[in-house]
Amino acid sequence: MEARLLKLLDEFNAGKSSFGPNCPYEKLDSIRNQQEELMRLHFEQDRKMMSILETGSTLARRPVRALLTDEGRKTTKANIDALVTRLESLSYAIHNLHYANRPRS
Repeated sequence: MEARLLKLLDEFNAGKSSFGPNCPYEKLDSIRNQQEELMRLHFEQDRKMMSILETGSTLARRPVRALLTDEGRKTTKANIDALVTRLESLSYAIHNLHYANRPRS
């Protein structure tokens, strides 16, 4: 077992693919980067929405009313559109990676 692990480590250090011939490290790295970008976008959008909520009215239902304003609706729609677009792109990349590594019959 130790010999196999050392061989795997040597192959990794040599830049060889350890996930199959159609799954090079660059593809995995690209998917990881897309995941991180999606996460950053989500948190940035959350920060923007909190800003809208904080500038809303001082009534007890301030958060709901702030979201129901034209600005709140536009921001929410833009946020969802951006997240869905990035998520579709990430999903497509993962699907292609999975499809490329399916065993051939």
